[in-house]
Formats: sequence, structure tokens, C-alpha cells
Amino acid sequence: MIDYLAAGLDPQKSIIFLQSQVPEHAELHLLLSMVTPLGWLERVPTYKEALENVKDKDLHTYGFLGYPVLQTADIVIYSKEGTPLVVPVGEDQVSHVELSREIVRRFNLAYAELQLPDLQDATWSGLITEVGIFKRTNCEESPGRRLCKSH
Repeated sequence: MIDYLAAGLDPQKSIIFLQSQVPEHAELHLLLSMVTPLGWLERVPTYKEALENVKDKDLHTYGFLGYPVLQTADIVIYSKEGTPLVVPVGEDQVSHVELSREIVRRFNLAYAELQLPDLQDATWSGLITEVGIFKRTNCEESPGRRLCKSH
């Protein structure tokens, strides 16, 4: 909690909770995973790069491959139609936000009676630094690399 307060979250304006205690989040992730083709996930640049660069772990699991679907659930479950949506991710995650748009579009076509908020106008922002300035993630040690740690 102290970290959130130190980062500038105002408890009078923010709701802080454990996501794992929201069963609807896991349920939405499951539903979204049912309509997401594996080929879409296998084409995510960060996944392909990780497969090339990480040799000491088996990354051929849904837990790793399906991360963008869970991220889609993160975005959708807390968004509201008609409200501007800014997704605070690093530059290496922009492809995930773009994939989220496609997943939601496909879900809405399959389940017309359960329309999720349209993510077409969702924008991404860089990571917020300690001084409140947006900073893009980068990899000084490996220029041009997409998968890197945020500073």
C-alpha cells in the first residue's frame, strides 16, 4: 500500500483491490481465450522474440503465450463505453493493445448479446516515471530489441 501512495495514487480517488479476488476477471479471460486464435498469439512480437532469446526455460505454455488475452481482460473489465481509455503500457506492449482490439472485435461478433466496450479508440501511454513524465521503455543494452525491462 505504501508503494501505491508513494507513486501518487490518491485513496480518495482510487480503488485499490486484489485482482485475484475478482472472479469475473478470470471468467472474462477464459471467455476471451475461447475466441482467440492461437495464430494471433504466436505472431505477437514479444512472444517471438522471447522464444528466440530465452533458451533456459520452456516458453511453450499457454500461461506465457496467453498473456495478451489476460491483458485484454485487464483492459476490458475496467473500461466503460463512452469513456476515454488510456492503457498505461510500455512501448514493447503496444502490439498487445492492438491485439486486444482484435480480440474484443471478434468476441463482439461471436456474442452480439454480450457486447464488450469497443477498444478502437483506446490509446496507449508510456510509463509514468517518478516525476510524472511519460517515458518510453527502451533497451540501452540491446538497441532495437522489443522485449526489455522498463526503467
